[in-house]
Amino acid sequence: MNDTDQKIAQLKNIQSGATSGNSEMQLHHGYNMDPLPDQIKKLEDKKTQIQTQMDAIYEQARKNGIEPGQLR
Repeated sequence: MNDTDQKIAQLKNIQSGATSGNSEMQLHHGYNMDPLPDQIKKLEDKKTQIQTQMDAIYEQARKNGIEPGQLR
């Protein structure tokens, strides 16, 4: 989830024109030809999917009698 959040933040910074002084593209990751808004949307959808899966796991654990603190 944190990785997805970081990628979204990086893309939003690039989209807004903010730069950090070093290249945002990492050569071993390749280059994505999709427009930035499409990339951001895909990552936000992925984040929502991950959160939904996590919520389902926590709910199933609760039903099985596992305390919330035991999963962290």
